[in-house]
Amino acid sequence: CMPAELRNDPEIVLTAMRSASEWIFRYASDELRGNRDVVLQVVRMCPGALGWAAEHLKRDVEVVLTAVRQNARALQYADDELRRDLEVVRVAVRSDGTSLQYAAEELKNRREIVMAAVAKDWRALEFVSNPLKDDPAVVLAAMEN
Repeated sequence: CMPAELRNDPEIVLTAMRSASEWIFRYASDELRGNRDVVLQVVRMCPGALGWAAEHLKRDVEVVLTAVRQNARALQYADDELRRDLEVVRVAVRSDGTSLQYAAEELKNRREIVMAAVAKDWRALEFVSNPLKDDPAVVLAAMEN
C-alpha cells in the first residue's frame, strides 16, 4: 500500500496522519509504530491510532493516558493491565461514561468508577456489574444525568 521507505519516515507518516484518520497508522513501519515519541505525537492527533501501536506502548501509561485524554474510547486499545488501572479508567469515564465498557471487570464493580461513569452518561449503567446495577445510589445517579 505504501512503499517501505515512506512507511519508515516519521515526517511522512505524521503528515499523513494530519490529513487522514487513525487507520493510516496501520501502514506505518513496525519501527515507527514502536517508537514512543512518534506514537505520542500520533495519539495526540488520532487517539484511535493506539490500536496500531506496538504492544509495549499499549502498556505505557503516558502513551495510553495521552490517547484517552483525547478520546476516552481509546481505552479499548490499552493493554489489559492498564484497563485495570484505576487512574487510567477514572480519566476515561470522567470524559465519556460509556468508556466503562472497556474497563476491566473488577473496575465495573468499583463504586467510585461506576458513579463517575453513570454521572457522566446514564448509558454507562449498561456496563456496570450486576451487584451495582441494583444499588439505589447508582441508579439515582444515572437517572439524574
